[in-house]
Amino acid sequence: MAVENRPTNMQELGLSYPGLRFVLCVHRRPDYYIVNVVMPTGLIVLLTGAQFRIDAEDVANRIDVGVALLLTAVAFKLVTSNMTPEVAYLTLLDRYVGVSNVIIVLAVMAAAVASEVDDTFDRAAVWSLLGLWVVLNFWFVARVLAARARTSPASDGHRQVRRASKALIGTDPQRAASALTRPIDVS
Repeated sequence: MAVENRPTNMQELGLSYPGLRFVLCVHRRPDYYIVNVVMPTGLIVLLTGAQFRIDAEDVANRIDVGVALLLTAVAFKLVTSNMTPEVAYLTLLDRYVGVSNVIIVLAVMAAAVASEVDDTFDRAAVWSLLGLWVVLNFWFVARVLAARARTSPASDGHRQVRRASKALIGTDPQRAASALTRPIDVS
């Protein structure tokens, strides 16, 4: 939140009035989305490894499992899209779900070529996809923790806001005036 002492100008009338400008920084708590979107999506992606337990010569069944999981992930995304606000940019959650879908598509593609190559391809594909899944989840956790650190009540910006609030609520007009003349930045 930022509070600035800023005059309001009405140029067409040549008037200027004292004013305050309030800027708020709002964020959501991600716990609900982690439990209801990220964890199920991550489990769906993890289940793609099950297709590699099917014999490599049985390409049709392998692809069936992969496509079923991809359709499950897409349907899940459509259902959970009502849980998130509509914004004009990709959120962290959108990126997570998108990369998860790419991992599932890669697993389906690996299933299609597994019968044409040797057995080491299956092991390499499983470990590569598992590695991608682990990297994706570490990246997501790191981004969530970084966002929490930026917006935690212990951050420097929140201390500035509390200090200015105390000065404004207090009875000392000198402190209130000095608090209003200093911009407070919590970004």
